[in-house]
Amino acid sequence: MDYSDIDLTLRFLMNQKQASQIIGRNASNIKNLREQTECNITLSSREHEKRLLTIAAKKSISMKTVSRLGEILEAENNEYGKSTKLVPITLTLVIPKNICGMIIGKGGEALKDLRVKSGAQINMSADCLPKSDERTCQITGNNISVTQAIDLLIGIMIKAAIDESKGEFKGTPSAEIRAYDPKNAEEPAGRSEKASLCCASSN
Repeated sequence: MDYSDIDLTLRFLMNQKQASQIIGRNASNIKNLREQTECNITLSSREHEKRLLTIAAKKSISMKTVSRLGEILEAENNEYGKSTKLVPITLTLVIPKNICGMIIGKGGEALKDLRVKSGAQINMSADCLPKSDERTCQITGNNISVTQAIDLLIGIMIKAAIDESKGEFKGTPSAEIRAYDPKNAEEPAGRSEKASLCCASSN
């Protein structure tokens, strides 16, 4: 089935270095990315250690954007390298925990199949992100394999959404999933310090 016209929202977790590479000098990379793909692309505040890059568009446009993201990271990672071997890229997709079982499969067979089909290294986190019901899926390889892996993962996500709309989904309803937000995930400095002082005074 062709899902190219389905509306998608994809969220990628990035460290500061990756975010800077995507933004580019004078915001040139992200500006060009928006113009070339006509995709809604947002990046969460740099005040937080981890940043969320959000892509919202039709599936066909989203995949074009993912491919361009990979091209940017690949170019940045290999710009100053002297080796003829291409340095792999990594994209970390944020995924609701209620569909992780579909991705992993019984005995990890579905995950193994995704790795074989895409040629990418795919690793699911064991735990949810702080104060959320979402986990991360880290995808590493060259741009082609990473893009292929994400396309396959999106297919699973779409199937889960369709199953849920038909009442055939057995996991936690999407409405009950707490989305990860970097603002809520990090404890304010004052609160952490106070907690430490309380613990110290009780000993």
